[in-house]
Amino acid sequence: MQRFFNEPVDWPVIFVKWLPDVVQEAGVLQRCPSCKASACFELLTDWERSGSGLCYQCGYGEGLNWLKLAYQISTETAKQIVRGEIGSAAELIPLRRPKLSKMDDSKELLVAQRLNGLYPLAPGANNAGIQYFKRLGVLLSCELQDVYFDPKVTLIRPGKKPLQCCAILLVVRDNNGRRVGVESIFLTEDGYKINVAQCPIKARAEKAMLGTLVQLSTLQPTVLVAVSIESALALYARFPEQAIVAALGAERLKAVQLPDFVCNVILIVKPHSADADAAIELAKRLENKGCCVRIVHDFKTTEQACYQASIAEIC
Repeated sequence: MQRFFNEPVDWPVIFVKWLPDVVQEAGVLQRCPSCKASACFELLTDWERSGSGLCYQCGYGEGLNWLKLAYQISTETAKQIVRGEIGSAAELIPLRRPKLSKMDDSKELLVAQRLNGLYPLAPGANNAGIQYFKRLGVLLSCELQDVYFDPKVTLIRPGKKPLQCCAILLVVRDNNGRRVGVESIFLTEDGYKINVAQCPIKARAEKAMLGTLVQLSTLQPTVLVAVSIESALALYARFPEQAIVAALGAERLKAVQLPDFVCNVILIVKPHSADADAAIELAKRLENKGCCVRIVHDFKTTEQACYQASIAEIC
C-alpha cells in the first residue's frame, strides 16, 4: 500500500467504492474510468500500491489522478476521498475536466510501465509471437529491442466475454528516437492474429501516432521503410545489416518523419495499392527535403536499391 500523509492507502478498497467498474487485475484491457472508451485502459503491475493505470487516450496516472478524472474534481478533493473525509459522490464538487500531460517524458514513462517485466522477442523462444511470425515465413535471427511479447493479456470487448490472449508489443518512436507509444498485435495462444479493428479507440490512437515508426535497428543514412511489421521483419531477416523501420499502415506511411542525417530512403510496398499511393506521396515530400528515394516492390529490387544506396553513400 502507498503511504499518503503518513497513512496507508488501500487502493483496492478505494477502487471498489469509487471506481467500481474497474476490473482489479493488472494488464486487463477495459473501459477507461475517465474518457469511457472501451478496451483502452489497464491497471499496471504496481496498482495496488499506487493506484497506477494507463489509458491509451488519456495517458498515465496514479490513483489520485484517476479519481480526479473520473469525478472531475480537484486534487484536494481527491485527497479527501483517500483520507475518508468524503463518504459519497453526492458530496463532490466537480471542476472542469483536466487533461493529463502530453510531455515526451510522460510518454516515455508510460512505455516503460507497459513493458515492465517483459522481454524482447528472441529467436530461441517458443511462444505465440514466434509461431505467428513463422506462419508468415519470418524467422528471427536475433533479439529485437523494440519488439516485445506479453504472454498474458485480457481483452475486454463490449457485449462479449473477456478474452484471454497474448500480444506482440511494438515500441513506437518519433524521429528523434524517443519512445512515444506501444502498438499491440493480439494473438491466440497458438499464434493466430485476433482482429480488434472494432475497438473504438483505434482511430484516435492511429491519428495520435502519425509520423512515428517502429525501428528494428539503429537508423543509418540509408533506411528501408516497410508498411507493416510483418514486412519489416521479413526484410530484417533478409537484410540484417540494413536499418529497417515499419510505418504500420498507409496513412502513417504518408506522415513518416525521419532524422535529417537520413539521405537515402527505400520504400517497400505492394504495387497498385493504397500503400503504393502513400509511398508516392511520402517520396515527393522526402525528395523536396533532398533525400534520394526509391520505391520497390520485392526483395530483388530491394537488394539492387540497397547496393545503389551504398554506392551513393561512398561517393
